[in-house]
Amino acid sequence: MNITLRYSLLSYKTQRYLFIFLLVLTPSCSIEPPYTSSTIHPTTITKETTSPVEVSTSLIPSSTPTSLPSITPLPALSPEGPYLAFVTNRNGPLILMDIDGGGREMINLPTGAKIFNVKASISPSGEWIALYTGNLDPPYDLTLILLNLTDGSLQHVASLLADGYPDNLIPIAEQIAESHPNPAVRAVEHWISPVRLSFEDGIHTLDWSPDGLLLAFSAQIDGPSSDLYVYDINEKTILRITDDMQNIRNIEWTPDGDMILYQNYIVEQVYSLSSLHVAKPDGSQVWDLDPADTLWYGIKGWAGPYQLIVGHYGGDAHPPIALYYLDIRTNQIIPLWSDIYYDFAIDPDNQVLAVSGVLNSFDKSKGDLQHGIFLVYPNQEIVMVSQTEEPIWLTYLDNPTSRFIGCSSDGAFLLKKDGSTDFLTNKVCSRLYTSPDNKWIVVIHENEPALLFTNGGEFTGELQAYNVIWRPDSLGLFADSVDNLIHISVPDGQASIVYTCITEEFPCYFIHHNYSWIP
Repeated sequence: MNITLRYSLLSYKTQRYLFIFLLVLTPSCSIEPPYTSSTIHPTTITKETTSPVEVSTSLIPSSTPTSLPSITPLPALSPEGPYLAFVTNRNGPLILMDIDGGGREMINLPTGAKIFNVKASISPSGEWIALYTGNLDPPYDLTLILLNLTDGSLQHVASLLADGYPDNLIPIAEQIAESHPNPAVRAVEHWISPVRLSFEDGIHTLDWSPDGLLLAFSAQIDGPSSDLYVYDINEKTILRITDDMQNIRNIEWTPDGDMILYQNYIVEQVYSLSSLHVAKPDGSQVWDLDPADTLWYGIKGWAGPYQLIVGHYGGDAHPPIALYYLDIRTNQIIPLWSDIYYDFAIDPDNQVLAVSGVLNSFDKSKGDLQHGIFLVYPNQEIVMVSQTEEPIWLTYLDNPTSRFIGCSSDGAFLLKKDGSTDFLTNKVCSRLYTSPDNKWIVVIHENEPALLFTNGGEFTGELQAYNVIWRPDSLGLFADSVDNLIHISVPDGQASIVYTCITEEFPCYFIHHNYSWIP
């Protein structure tokens, strides 16, 4: 037994090294150097003083992309927010930028510290950011710390790995092997690698309470699995909330901060699913949301303060994918869609769901197979509004005549409240972005300029944009490309390069994956 287990752990490490070797051979990827120390050093804040370069407007109907000049330095950060915060390297620096890109501040991180999720890591007030130092590999010293973005001070939160890691994960593998229904995979060595992978995937998950006073995070402080803990920023105390044999997958506070929603891994050989749970932040109550015969696929969004939209697999070889409303207070489940879907969007005011998918694929007795776009009303009535076998990506849009926007290889279109469609463009739509005030729509086309429309469908002009980060005031946006981050004002289209990523670890088009707006 001991020989087998040691061999399994070695095999796991060999797989990781092979994965890293393949990444090194891939030109578009780079690997961060291993930590040499988890020692925390005081952080320094660097302010850059330069002036932006304006680019002639790109809101001109044209098939030729506007050329952009090289970047020039920017002025200091404005004392008034909000600020765009982002990283192009997990090791930092953290970059703060004015709402119009006119000023920038670089915050260097402590030596060896990393940011895994900017949006989740920064407190709602913008005062603190959660960072990780150390390693999941020897010497197994992964640590959670907090950096104060105003004065550079640090708080040590917790060492996240219990003594004996990673061998202390073996009891979890043993429990799975013993209870698994398939006799062919009841050997412990089948489960050591999947258990460790699930642990590593969820150990960096965390979320701040809406008031910024509590930080919920995943840790193995008491072992053997990762559990849910809460750190009080003022009292500097840690409270263990859960104690089970599953690894944490995701953590999220309810919008009012009254509860913590978390997911545990249901580890399988190929695809790991989730179980859903809710906890009070003081640890007084913890309850399960998933029925025993249900394997949740994931949280799809919030439909209200305590109402989730969730999906699940039925458990067969090719199971149906379904959508439900789930009330996390009462555990009440309301079926919304019981068949395959590609995408969906919800009208939060009227609780109308738009679904791109397939109807009657699993129960032919209900009628003929139908592919298309469907509207699902609160009374469970389902109305097909467009017939197409093409997957449609849907986004909610609030305007007097239209409720949703569709995006597909056939183009982009408005889905009106009467069920009719009005095409914005017949060009292939890769993705689209609506402004926070719902007045503007940006349609992205691969290898072509993006198109800007009003929410009524009026074409305004072209943008040199690949991905879009809208300003909170909807008066402009940041467009990221391979080499540059560009600010574009709306609707006049005045553009200026505000950051270059030529020397960074990741191209600029990764910024839209790892950013946050802070006050």
